[in-house]
Amino acid sequence: MLRMAGRLILVTDAFNDVDDAVALYGLSKSDADCAGVVTTYGNGRIKAKAVSKFLRMAGARNVPVYYSKVWETKFKAPNEMDETDYRFLSENELLADNRYFGMNPGGEEFIADSVNSDAGNISVLSIAPLSALADAMRNVKNQKPRRIYVMGGHVGNYYDKPNAPYNHARIPEYNFACDPVAAREVLESGAEIFVVGKNLWTKNLFTPEDFEFLAEGTAAQTELLRMIKLRHANNQRTLAPLGIEAELFMYDPIATCAVLFPELYEFRKMKVIVDDKGLTHAEPTEEGNVYGAVSADLANVKKKVLSVLSG
Repeated sequence: MLRMAGRLILVTDAFNDVDDAVALYGLSKSDADCAGVVTTYGNGRIKAKAVSKFLRMAGARNVPVYYSKVWETKFKAPNEMDETDYRFLSENELLADNRYFGMNPGGEEFIADSVNSDAGNISVLSIAPLSALADAMRNVKNQKPRRIYVMGGHVGNYYDKPNAPYNHARIPEYNFACDPVAAREVLESGAEIFVVGKNLWTKNLFTPEDFEFLAEGTAAQTELLRMIKLRHANNQRTLAPLGIEAELFMYDPIATCAVLFPELYEFRKMKVIVDDKGLTHAEPTEEGNVYGAVSADLANVKKKVLSVLSG
């Protein structure tokens, strides 16, 4: 996999989980040329407000922000948080119009128009359910994005089958489970797609203590730390009664690092099947343009994430 060239569009359900904000901040401090951010799922407009404010705090004022149409899902995670639960926007900001934040509706159209006008130079990183991206791809005319990177599913080893190089993981992953039809549509679009799934995760890869260095940082960094601690407390409160160990699930920064530092990942060409419940089955193939991340140097991925956040 080559290092990313061209411009990148980020599709995110930010402020649904804190790992989106970590990925967003890391991307803003990287060398990536971000063409824009599209917020989706839940209240995309509130998410866009929060993203716009957060990018300003991070010093990335010139990144365009759009929000998608409303996409409904019946899939709910037990530790899910609402966009306002992070207490990041004030009451006045929640009521403010789009002009105050410099954001716009039409996220799907922004993706399609960007690809239609400059397909060979536009890549997309989706760290959200794939409904908005699938909708955008329907309006892409005889073009494909340069590459599509997806955080979703399971495409390699997983903790419930540790000895299987490829497996049908028995736990649905959120981004695929929210809209399995959209996930299939994107995977079958014919674009070159790199899937980074939950299979790379190891328990307690990141802990709240790993991010304590942000306490002495900028306003954006200290705010990020506050949200990380708030999210972890929510995980402890909601997951412990279910017998689930509370962790910081930093899936999205790991997917973002696959774009920024691909030399740390092993991708293999795969056939990736998503069933109607969002469960993934992946197997090696010689055909198609879909690649799954089957392993990664997670120790160095973690170092890269923390190093970028410190910038």
